Amino acid sequence: MATPKIMPRVPRSHLSVRVPWHDAGWDGTVCRAPRQNSSCLALNRIGAAKRDETEERHAGQFLDSVPHDEAPPCFSERVSFLSARPQHRLARHAYARTSDDHRHIRDTLFLHPAFSAAATPFGWLLKDRAWGEKWKKGSIDANALAERWGIDSHPEYEPDAPDWLHDRPWIQGHRNQQGLLDAFFSAIEPKESLVFFYAKRGRTESALASAASRTMSGLHATRAFDGWGWMSSICITNTGSIRTRRSRTRWRRWRAWSKRARCAT
Repeated sequence: MATPKIMPRVPRSHLSVRVPWHDAGWDGTVCRAPRQNSSCLALNRIGAAKRDETEERHAGQFLDSVPHDEAPPCFSERVSFLSARPQHRLARHAYARTSDDHRHIRDTLFLHPAFSAAATPFGWLLKDRAWGEKWKKGSIDANALAERWGIDSHPEYEPDAPDWLHDRPWIQGHRNQQGLLDAFFSAIEPKESLVFFYAKRGRTESALASAASRTMSGLHATRAFDGWGWMSSICITNTGSIRTRRSRTRWRRWRAWSKRARCAT
């Protein structure tokens, strides 16, 4: 008889979603005055890749109308979470251009539904947080995520090659990613969990706080069961109802649900 799968014991929780500053209300377009927007530089990935001259050529255009190689780095940082129209973004694997072992992984065209933000629990995908700081010595911390919540995630599930992956801080194995991400999103309860949008700098924090009353409401979650890894999004309807959708992706192939959730009355 097969052993029944034990579900993680993660209690109900809420989400916080970080977004960069945008000078036109996060409407899915390139900033109207990109060079004047220095607040978004607080996010490391934007600060390292922002090209003011390129963005100025496309100022005011919808993000998915900009050539993929010229798209602003804020596109992948949820800058379009209040866009009234769905948009496609080209997602590239972080190692595909630098590692011979990963060059076969193709770019993926990922759909951002209207009023959505991709939610990525980076902290849950760190090896030291999943297993504790002594995991390399064979000791799993009882207070680390995997042990604390009963998640099926173990160092032996990690790939053996290439060798340098062992020293990377991020979880690499499919089975480990699936266990941790399933557990993380199992804590999100439909119509109970809330989503809090925030930014790092003062003027963004005050601006988002003023909008919080109309963006934090109920949450509706759906899931897809195909492919590899999780892509997740928190979706906000016009009347303030918040929903999530998740789709597993193999990078080459993915499925997602675009049905709009009904707003709570």
